[in-house]
Amino acid sequence: MGAAVSLAVAWYVLALEQSQQTAEFQRRARTLCAAVERELNVSLSGLEDFAQFMALTPGLERQGFGAYGQSIMARHAGLNLLAYLPKVAAGQRAALEARAAAEGLTGFQVRQLDAQSQLEPAGRRPEYFPVLFLLGGERIKAGEVLLGLDMAAVPQVAAAMSTAAQSGHPAATGRQRLPHLPVERPHCIMVLLPLYQAGAGQRPPEDRTLRGYLLGLLTLSDLVDLSLLHAASAQANLLLEDCAATGEDRLSYRQREAGPQPEVRDLPPELVHTHVFTAAGRQRSVTATPSRAFLQEASHWPGLALGGGLLAVSLLAALLLHLAQGRARRAQALAQERARQLEQALGQTGQIFHMVPTPIFTVDLEQRITSVNRRFEEVTGYQAREVLGQPCRLFALGPCEHHCGLMDTGQDKPIENRRCAIRAKDGGVLQAIRN
Repeated sequence: MGAAVSLAVAWYVLALEQSQQTAEFQRRARTLCAAVERELNVSLSGLEDFAQFMALTPGLERQGFGAYGQSIMARHAGLNLLAYLPKVAAGQRAALEARAAAEGLTGFQVRQLDAQSQLEPAGRRPEYFPVLFLLGGERIKAGEVLLGLDMAAVPQVAAAMSTAAQSGHPAATGRQRLPHLPVERPHCIMVLLPLYQAGAGQRPPEDRTLRGYLLGLLTLSDLVDLSLLHAASAQANLLLEDCAATGEDRLSYRQREAGPQPEVRDLPPELVHTHVFTAAGRQRSVTATPSRAFLQEASHWPGLALGGGLLAVSLLAALLLHLAQGRARRAQALAQERARQLEQALGQTGQIFHMVPTPIFTVDLEQRITSVNRRFEEVTGYQAREVLGQPCRLFALGPCEHHCGLMDTGQDKPIENRRCAIRAKDGGVLQAIRN
């Protein structure tokens, strides 16, 4: 019997421990996935603040762009680059290139990438969106490549620009694979925010005049690292995916702990947490799974649970014995105390009973005398030993000898100030008021 109980407790402890560990992992996974979404949205809000600033300062110069942009990048570690892409008509191209050269950008040209991804002067077309102001390019060694590059000639960026212009809201690209962009951590996306001519107000996008775009380059690996600060002991692997992409481009970023890690297909559903959200007009998903360290820790649960179950049974038995003994001691002590209190109360009641200056006698349901006080003995002449156990008719006269109102269930109670007669031991008749 004891072995069966021990085994049952062990398996119960095992199930409880596994349930608690799974619940704890899911809690950490939810926190971690929500942190990834939050960090991405925080960086996007920084870009939107910058776009609002540029909308309020249509004549913004390079110096003002750099000053405000630095304050934005200082607050958002995931932002690696900011750029202003003005809308330049074909007839304004030469003037723009001359203006940039006058500002110190020697050799500035509106450029594009050829079929071999080499830079060349942009071909003739109705309009361009070249990178005119650039901040943060030195961090990712992209300044020389991006300055002057017509981003409308980069298909993936052009698609995001079109989406942003049509919606009036930020639009993101997929994972960037731009050549000549030798970033140390290549998991980047570009976010385009449309800028309109002054006075556009809250009119629909199609009724506003587009004057360019604000471009922000977000490094997803930095954003995920920031998210991990919110769950340093999560013991989890993260997979960030672009739901709008296919094939290899679907993978935005994968963060894994060192060494071999479990694959999603090998894990039970309760250890795979996926969170889907939309940011900058693009749906993404982040999936958290337990690391190998977490699973190795979990593999010790059965032995620990069995040992814990046996220990628990032993401790439970000892505890129950201790509680039973303690309860018995307390019950005995309580009974003794109650007996002492009752004895004391009875003693006090007896003293009062005999000290009252009024004759008192009591009867049971059969009208037999159960007690008399000293004053009763003095008044009637009867000693207690002579009347105890005797019917009260021994000394009770009318009306009690014929009808006892005290025992009559039809008689209203209590009975007060009822006159009756009592025969004393010497034969004399005493008048009494009965209550």
